[in-house]
Amino acid sequence: MQNNNYRIERLSSENIHLLSLLYRDVFKKKVSVTFFQRKYSTKAFGPEFIGYLAIADKNFPAAFYGVIPCIIQIESKEILTAQSADTMTHAHHRNQGLFKQLALKTYALAKENNIKFIFGFPNENSLPGFKKLGWEFLPENLKLFTMPASRIPYSKFFFKSRALSWIYTHIVKLLLEQDGVRQTIFSSSDSSGVKHDIRFMEYKTYSYSFYTRLGQADLWLKIDSAMKIGFVHFLKNRRGDELLEKLRVVASLLGCSSVSFITHEHSILYNALSDIIKPVDSLPIGFYNLCEEKFQYDRLGFEYCDIDIF
Repeated sequence: MQNNNYRIERLSSENIHLLSLLYRDVFKKKVSVTFFQRKYSTKAFGPEFIGYLAIADKNFPAAFYGVIPCIIQIESKEILTAQSADTMTHAHHRNQGLFKQLALKTYALAKENNIKFIFGFPNENSLPGFKKLGWEFLPENLKLFTMPASRIPYSKFFFKSRALSWIYTHIVKLLLEQDGVRQTIFSSSDSSGVKHDIRFMEYKTYSYSFYTRLGQADLWLKIDSAMKIGFVHFLKNRRGDELLEKLRVVASLLGCSSVSFITHEHSILYNALSDIIKPVDSLPIGFYNLCEEKFQYDRLGFEYCDIDIF
């Protein structure tokens, strides 16, 4: 559905400030232009700024759809793909067909840039729209494990202020960050999924996170009042109870309300935790093919660190 009431522009470094304004209006939360600049500057993987803005009169941002290119490894084969990321429409411009229009233009642009397929994890509000676009979904969702931590979750107060959150996260980094972990955390990861290499890890610095070792596990984690574990590499043993106990102590000392993990049901992490914490369904796993080649999507596994919100 073509809508002539809007100007459609490809995302670029010149107009990306409109994305920050739209995000503020839709989600009532301020996110810097620099954050979006770094998120959509994916030159390390090839193409960048793969997305479109719909702009109304007086240069008002009405809607956006964007994907972020990355490399997925299926067994020994590396494939250029992209994750469906931010989708948003201003409340005054809904029911105009903008989501579908921008999505299809974005997919066409991705195809022109040799991206083979799009994958994503739409929330319950977005899921119907993706199904109408013809996305294919795996039968099983990602799995969420959550453990309560501090009884006095004071860390949330630091995240009410950008300055205080900066101070808090840098203190945590000084206390926990271990440089050697960053170099080895994915050393034994050979499963099919997003390729976890230095290029990917450097790109993911658009969102503040860090690496640490607790007992017999290396962790990639972030804190935004709660503690979120992006990836776990078990060293000598795979004892989930030992890991959870150490995390509970650290998270409580840091004033985090909870500790959460997202993983797929065939992962080492899932097997380590599922007998201790009952998982619940998290985000669905969907795909949109852009080429004639067929892929075995059910062989792919995803972790928290692979999702653009981490």
